[in-house]
Amino acid sequence: MMKNFVLLLLVTFLFTACGGGGLSEVELRDSSNAAPSPISGALTGTAATGAPAANAIVRVNCKTGGDNGLKKGLTDAFGKWSIAMGDCGGPYVVRVKGAAAGKSVDILSVADDEDVGGIVNVTPITHLISSNVLGNADPDTAFSQVANFTKNDIQTAQGKVRNALENVIKAVTKNADVSNVDLINTAFATDHSGLDGILDAVDIQVTGNNSVNVQVVGEAAIRVDPTDDNDLDAKAASIVADETKVDNLLASYGSVGALLDGLISYI
Repeated sequence: MMKNFVLLLLVTFLFTACGGGGLSEVELRDSSNAAPSPISGALTGTAATGAPAANAIVRVNCKTGGDNGLKKGLTDAFGKWSIAMGDCGGPYVVRVKGAAAGKSVDILSVADDEDVGGIVNVTPITHLISSNVLGNADPDTAFSQVANFTKNDIQTAQGKVRNALENVIKAVTKNADVSNVDLINTAFATDHSGLDGILDAVDIQVTGNNSVNVQVVGEAAIRVDPTDDNDLDAKAASIVADETKVDNLLASYGSVGALLDGLISYI
């Protein structure tokens, strides 16, 4: 009994020190932490910042229909969510509000009728894309602005943000050409690989007045106005990524996971 108690204290310490956000080892090791599958007639995705936005509120602002123009739902323990659109017509602004790893989260994504039945992720990166589409980075203001944007508008904005973050995407994916990396519509799990690895490597914080701080691991924060195409282009060269630092960060998640597996097997 004492051995189990001591090991439980050690596990708790490890995940508190590593920013585990209070998730239990059962939640972290659950085999259901897989990328979500699309559901017909619904918007489905993962809400995460590098940690899952667990049990967070999801709201979809519809251009037409819905309950006063809104659809609502919740994420699960791994940040996955799905909301049937029914009579809700696009375009759509998706908002996730809650917490991830003990930090408050209030981030947006954008979608079109073409995305119904597919994947729409909500992350700090999709917030940058949404800010460019909607012309505002403030979650309250931007969420209310369901304008007549199109899928092409979303893809154009994604290209601008992808270009700004090109160095960190390359450092994580090890691909020289990242032009086909879809930051919104690619299904992913919160397992520190793929898109989740990119989110681990870069911290994005809205600071107000259409100002966003973008900080890659081991680098200085760069202030960006995501609503300004010229500023996104100008800051691309400044948002650098040291591949060794990125690799070490992502490897550290694997090391902690391996240690936890060993502890649980021992218990």
